[in-house]
Amino acid sequence: MSEANNRNSGGTPESSGAAIGKAESAEMQTNIDRFENDNRGKIIDAGGLSTRAVHGGERQKGGIKARATLDALATPIVQTATFTFRNTAEIVGYNEGTYQSFEYGRYGNPTVRALEEKMISLEGAEDCLVSASGMNAVTTMLLALVDTNGHVVTTTDCYRRTRQFVTTV
Repeated sequence: MSEANNRNSGGTPESSGAAIGKAESAEMQTNIDRFENDNRGKIIDAGGLSTRAVHGGERQKGGIKARATLDALATPIVQTATFTFRNTAEIVGYNEGTYQSFEYGRYGNPTVRALEEKMISLEGAEDCLVSASGMNAVTTMLLALVDTNGHVVTTTDCYRRTRQFVTTV
């Protein structure tokens, strides 16, 4: 079996493919770690509104976005629904919470996370959630904030689908 086929087959840790995958992962981690003490984020956070609007949420050369965007000058637009892992060890680490990455676009994506981090920087917030649609944002907010048997007051010119949601759920 060739090295590429073995690496992609989810071989055991003893196989040469897994060793190559570990070497690749170690190299990527080394590239990420060398920027851990980078003060770029502090400089951006201390900047004015214009600085944070342009640079906030962009690649900080560390953390979860780094694996997808390490070499880009600005965060690229990631147009994929699924992400890959180099080897079985990375999948296990991801599922155990010890390896940060993205799995499926519905659960997160480097481009969306860059936007969320840009909003965090602009608003001085703890975190941010960007939704794919206005209705998604409305329903998520209502389900999170309105208790069971709670009440919502809307105006008659409220978005019709929002009004339908609050009257039927």
